Amino acid sequence: MGPKDHLRDVGIPCVHDLPGVGSSLVSNLTELSDEQQDHFHVPVNYYVPIRDSAHRLLANLFLFVFSLIQFILFGNGLLLSIVTEYFAYFHTQKLPPNHDQTSLALPDVELFWTAGYGSSIPPDFVHGKGAACIMVQCCVPKSTGTVRLSPAGAHDITVDPLVDPNYLSVPEDWQVYRRGILFALEVGKEMANSGYALEEIHPLESTSPEDLDAFIRQYGFTGQHPLSSCRMRPLAEGGVVDQELKVHGIRGLRIADGSVFPTIVASRPQATVVMVAEKCADFIRESWKLDSICNGHTDWRVKQGLC
Repeated sequence: MGPKDHLRDVGIPCVHDLPGVGSSLVSNLTELSDEQQDHFHVPVNYYVPIRDSAHRLLANLFLFVFSLIQFILFGNGLLLSIVTEYFAYFHTQKLPPNHDQTSLALPDVELFWTAGYGSSIPPDFVHGKGAACIMVQCCVPKSTGTVRLSPAGAHDITVDPLVDPNYLSVPEDWQVYRRGILFALEVGKEMANSGYALEEIHPLESTSPEDLDAFIRQYGFTGQHPLSSCRMRPLAEGGVVDQELKVHGIRGLRIADGSVFPTIVASRPQATVVMVAEKCADFIRESWKLDSICNGHTDWRVKQGLC
């Protein structure tokens, strides 16, 4: 079930031609592309006092074991922390140097403080110091990627699909990250000026667009929020499910996960996915009630449009 041309290319018989599976209308609304969206994180990393960093658990095995026992027996302690506890949302057009206070647009960047090192490139840890970061995330990226089946994976589920997130493929996303990083650096400076002991781990050469872009390329990584590959839209617009999460053209099949989002949500998708699942359960219960009515329907039920 899916786009028949793509399925044919990878050697899978098409039972139901549904072009919108893994797809969405793009550009001029006549061209179909296997499409999904994801958040992209760019960390501004700092050395901080070890007491304020999750790295204290890595540096002290005894403390980690003690914290693990404390968490298992009493449900408290260091392991109860989610590490990332502070979040803030901004519209970058309102930040310096633009200061556009007239804009009514939704926030386009999220900053959150994480009590741990925020990049896949490990730093040289200094004895007695931990690491933390201000993470920069474009809330509503315009870039879209692709998800495709590989010929080798057509009949082997152990072969991964071909996923290209295509991060930062739209110029507007670069602008949001540049402004977000500059503001994160200002937040760090204010923290240092207020007396908090923090030090940049990867200082920028300059704040020129070129150096900012190089910083983004080197330290950015996935937010692991892949969404919207089976969007809730009309079939004619490349949708896969309707407003009751029913797959177009397939009786008895619904999708209830982040792939049905018409567009990417501005923050973590977990709560929204739970809401979708709960709503799907409501839809199914309602359909069961309707089926029980229709199984013994009478003429008046038909006239009322119940069956």
